[in-house]
Amino acid sequence: MPAAPLILVVDDDAATREMLQDVLETEGYRVDGVDNPADALRRILSDSVALVLLDMRLAGEDGLELCRQVRAQERHHRARIVVVSAWDADQTAAAAQAAGADDYLAKPIDLDDLLVRVQLHTGAPEAIGDSSVSLA
Repeated sequence: MPAAPLILVVDDDAATREMLQDVLETEGYRVDGVDNPADALRRILSDSVALVLLDMRLAGEDGLELCRQVRAQERHHRARIVVVSAWDADQTAAAAQAAGADDYLAKPIDLDDLLVRVQLHTGAPEAIGDSSVSLA
């Protein structure tokens, strides 16, 4: 059985990062998290990251700039990038697309929407793990 896709959560808010990691690990994905663009860029370019959940604002830094850097430097594969933000959805989605992101997810995060998008962007089967997240 092939390994589950690796998802990198990039968010400077530890609670959000840990919540996303917990939800995705419960679904059977391999997940790692980082809190800054420099570590994220190193991980994306050196590992087999399938999907990046990228917060738009990282401790005063622009997540979209990281997205542009990733798109400019990718060599062996093209990681999918989903920008996550609480900012104005229409403007942020357009800016994310212009920076090279594959998708946009609004905060507060709807867990059903998160799981659908992760499945879509990783090409993973509907149920990787034996458990599912309860949204109740």
